[in-house]
Amino acid sequence: MKQLNKCVLFFIVLFLNTTYLFADIGNRGRWDNGGTSNFGMSLWVLLGIIAGGFFACIFIKNGLENGFKDKELNKTGCMSIIATIVGLLVLVSMCSH
Repeated sequence: MKQLNKCVLFFIVLFLNTTYLFADIGNRGRWDNGGTSNFGMSLWVLLGIIAGGFFACIFIKNGLENGFKDKELNKTGCMSIIATIVGLLVLVSMCSH
């Protein structure tokens, strides 16, 4: 139960920090990039980051418990981490325009 509370607390903090980031971006008027709105794309990227982080935590935890014996689980965990990093890079590139 303590582990679940730590995960919930982590994702709440991540959500609040990301919401603050989006509020700051919206406040500066950076949603529009050359006449096209990136708001929908930003929400999909945010959802991908949260889902990738959630799956990465699950698969890494299972890998640590099983001693990294399950190769398929390790591949999925690595792909989740890569998806999260790519999502963060897309979000940063969208915010820098």
